[in-house]
Amino acid sequence: MSEAPVAPRPWTLSPWVKWSWLLLLGVIVAQSLDYHWRRLPTTAAGYFARGRADYMLADYESAIENFTRSIGLDSGDAESYIWRGEAYAKLADFTRAMPDLAKALQLRPEYPKSHAAFADGLAAAWDTDGAIREYSRAIELDPDYGRCFLERGKMLHDAGRWAEAATDLRRAASLLVGDNQITAEIFSWVVRARAGDTAGATGELTRVLKLGGMRKNRFWNAAHFLSGDIAEPAYLAAAVSDKSGDEDKDRAEAYFLAATKHLMSGDRSGAVPLLRKALETDPEGSYAYERSRVELANLIAGMQTKRIEDDRRKQLALAPESGLAITAVTHGGAAEAAGITAGSIVEAIEGVAASQDAFVSLLEHAAAGSTATLRVIDAAGARRDVPLAIRPGSSSPTK
Repeated sequence: MSEAPVAPRPWTLSPWVKWSWLLLLGVIVAQSLDYHWRRLPTTAAGYFARGRADYMLADYESAIENFTRSIGLDSGDAESYIWRGEAYAKLADFTRAMPDLAKALQLRPEYPKSHAAFADGLAAAWDTDGAIREYSRAIELDPDYGRCFLERGKMLHDAGRWAEAATDLRRAASLLVGDNQITAEIFSWVVRARAGDTAGATGELTRVLKLGGMRKNRFWNAAHFLSGDIAEPAYLAAAVSDKSGDEDKDRAEAYFLAATKHLMSGDRSGAVPLLRKALETDPEGSYAYERSRVELANLIAGMQTKRIEDDRRKQLALAPESGLAITAVTHGGAAEAAGITAGSIVEAIEGVAASQDAFVSLLEHAAAGSTATLRVIDAAGARRDVPLAIRPGSSSPTK
């Protein structure tokens, strides 16, 4: 009698497969433990590195968490305070940003980057004069600090100090590379032209273009537009169809440059929609966005503002992050006509707490001929409602 055949063992139950699965599981566990204990940051330097990576990816909340852990392990590290302060500023949380940046300045007062970072915070809070002061201090400590020349040049533009801005931007272009150099070259044309040296600015831009040997790209298009070789419709059409991966900032720049040419010819009504397009296109706050905001503030509201200090806000019993200090009034503009003076505080705009966002919304949407009601606190602390008649004024700020 023959034996019954032995049924073959399923391959999934074979010893080789069982041990293979166990081995694979062991490898996964080992890699997980290795990642957790060795690669994840567990030191101040490690948390700082992770926070910086998060910052570069624009994940500012995660960056803040990691910089906070780094500071918890090393409270004397100025870099962590700088980066955390910059992350808070990106989120417009100046109540937390400015103390961090001030702490970094206290820890390392002779460190150029401490002053540059503090200036960045002041610039984000629209404090032009304060930013110029701190960028200047950073440059005193490091005369080759290219980024500070670029940023100070932007602030000098906002103050209407065209010749000084041009000097800074030429210096920045000689020190920087890549997109920052291109920005300095293009913006140098803007301020030199506003200073009355359009021919010189165009000649310099043409020379740089030839030296660069660049093919058609953002810089090529902008340079030829500013030089008059490309008409505005074609320039803007090329910007709108741009697929560079950073097209929002490139388009905002195109709208800003087109608006600048309108302003130079005295066409304020033609500049306004282009400046508004720049704000609408790039909500992240590129140089074109910020300069468009400044120009619109002169044209629409006839004044420049900045975020008020926390102590002053508490003294006036204002809500957190609300209240704007009027730093300059534009000659011939809406604010001057309404009797608003520099040094006053805007408490509310159309019944809404006066924040930076509320002010930008006014600049974006207020129609010519309309009236916006501002609650203003004068130097003596008296409050009054002021009707602000929207009308184009001078395009140059008066300090």
